[in-house]
Amino acid sequence: MDYLYQQKQMHSVGVFGVSMGAATSIMAMNRDPRIAAGVFEAGWSNLTDLYAEIIAQYLGLPSFSLLPLITWMLEWRTDIDMDQLNPEDMLGDIAPRPVFIIHCTADKLIGFSHGERNYAAANEPKEFWRSPCQTHARAWQSDPDYIEKRVTDYYLKYL
Repeated sequence: MDYLYQQKQMHSVGVFGVSMGAATSIMAMNRDPRIAAGVFEAGWSNLTDLYAEIIAQYLGLPSFSLLPLITWMLEWRTDIDMDQLNPEDMLGDIAPRPVFIIHCTADKLIGFSHGERNYAAANEPKEFWRSPCQTHARAWQSDPDYIEKRVTDYYLKYL
């Protein structure tokens, strides 16, 4: 952000993140008020809930058997509290800067409920595009003409 504003003399900056990039872009926007608008596709809302869903879906195990171990290992290896990595806890603090949530309705990796939770957690102004796609992080490809115009109009309005 310093580079964009100081070296490139930008007057307004937006962010666009997909999947983990959506989650980290929300975190960046929450920390840096110079980010004027954000578009977030296919991001998780709560990392612990996402890991529990992945354990159940891909391993067929109840999450209580592995989740505490996975959480402990990740926190030990990264020295990061996983509870600090939940975009749904940050989105409400971003307003009055706008956010635009995009999520595939049949996303099999990060379920659509995460997009719904992120949208519910955000305050106005906010937008939500429920893309009729099944593949994770492929909402843009499901209707590129529509979403290109919508995102362009969004940035033109808010930047």
